[in-house]
Amino acid sequence: MQCRFSTMNKKLYIVLSLFVGIMVAQPLWFAPVFAAPIVNASAGYVPIAYVDEQDDALKAIRAGEILPYSKVRKIAEKKLKAKVVGERLRRTNQGWVYEFRARNKKGRVIFAIFSAKNGKLIARR
Repeated sequence: MQCRFSTMNKKLYIVLSLFVGIMVAQPLWFAPVFAAPIVNASAGYVPIAYVDEQDDALKAIRAGEILPYSKVRKIAEKKLKAKVVGERLRRTNQGWVYEFRARNKKGRVIFAIFSAKNGKLIARR
């Protein structure tokens, strides 16, 4: 039985075959078996820089270079007189900082940046 491919199907089949590393003469119904892992592989992608930054932050906390989140959070809640509702630890060109979003008793959201090294308030909006 002879199988006929359209030009587009031939191109798709050749690309998939080269990607998978095989070159066999099979009909195109065979291609989706290989395409599924290629599509699903991108679902769990995490940027390498993000993973490295997490590792660096953990190392810095363990080495005592920066304060743990729980301590800085308590400092932030006292200084801002508000409840922390969001946080983020970032490395900047001036060192590690915690960015906090807090909600005061009136319901207003306050954005503040604290030094992760000593817990001092750097900026507030």
